[in-house]
Amino acid sequence: MLNVALVGFGLSGRYLQAPFFLTNPDFNLKTIVSGSQNPQHIYPSVGVARSIDEVLADTEIDLVSIASPSHLHFSQAKQALLAGKHVLVEKPFTATVAEAEELIELSKKQGKVLSIFQNRRFDSDFMTVKKVIENKLLGELVAFEVHFDRHKPILNPKKWKEEVSPANGILYDLGAHIIDQTIVLFGSPMAVSGETYTQR
Repeated sequence: MLNVALVGFGLSGRYLQAPFFLTNPDFNLKTIVSGSQNPQHIYPSVGVARSIDEVLADTEIDLVSIASPSHLHFSQAKQALLAGKHVLVEKPFTATVAEAEELIELSKKQGKVLSIFQNRRFDSDFMTVKKVIENKLLGELVAFEVHFDRHKPILNPKKWKEEVSPANGILYDLGAHIIDQTIVLFGSPMAVSGETYTQR
């Protein structure tokens, strides 16, 4: 059984990651790092830390799961790997390819598992599409189009999600799921092209 420290208690930490770690018998959610909220109102048996440094100093922690704001993912994952912990990172993994490659090399050097938390691989609509494609129910595919449609005229109340900074924006948020799902369905691409813009 792996002892887990969950860093961050927003939507992903509270509703996607913590319930999984508490349900799966292979994991023991030992500590949640939360600066402003008290996770013990929901999970009374789990310890609370106020900084990542506290859990990195805990020799009983095997796995650090990072569900903090996106701009912290790289630095916190690097800290955890250097502290000798296995690391799971909420998407987006990092802001740049160079940062991702640095973490991958560091995980190999440290002999630790490094992975990305991609919960939307298990959404029922995606799993249905995957089954349809795997069973060739549509014959030979020549095009694939996928997108998230939503009307959201009000800015996100989480200010860090709206700041213009690395790892922010809809491409890093929902777009990361679309890119990941497409690779799961069809494998690595031979070439990539694209453009991004802000429309408001």
